[in-house]
Amino acid sequence: IQPHSKSHPRLGELETEQAREEILGSKRIVESLLSKKANFFAYPHGSYNEATERIVQELGFDAAVTVSEGTVHAKTNPYQLPRVSIDRSTTFSQFKGKLSLAVDVYESIKRIIRV
Repeated sequence: IQPHSKSHPRLGELETEQAREEILGSKRIVESLLSKKANFFAYPHGSYNEATERIVQELGFDAAVTVSEGTVHAKTNPYQLPRVSIDRSTTFSQFKGKLSLAVDVYESIKRIIRV
């Protein structure tokens, strides 16, 4: 369990101080409830900008996840980590594919098609 903001706003659209309060407030709540340090942050709706990324770093998080699909590589910015969504509708074949680099190939193809 890691912080995700206090009220789930689109952080990238907030004033810097509002974003800071959302991030810091959720960090304090999670750390208080769990009695341990919160190391990771998830951007609500995948919404972030340079200011929110900087706040997350300044508040001592080790990394933050976006809603971008993909896998993490050595050069991936730890404050812009992609992730792979898996839910109850994911089939076993899809699950196996998402554990491989196939997800990166798929996302690359989707970007090409959109252009």
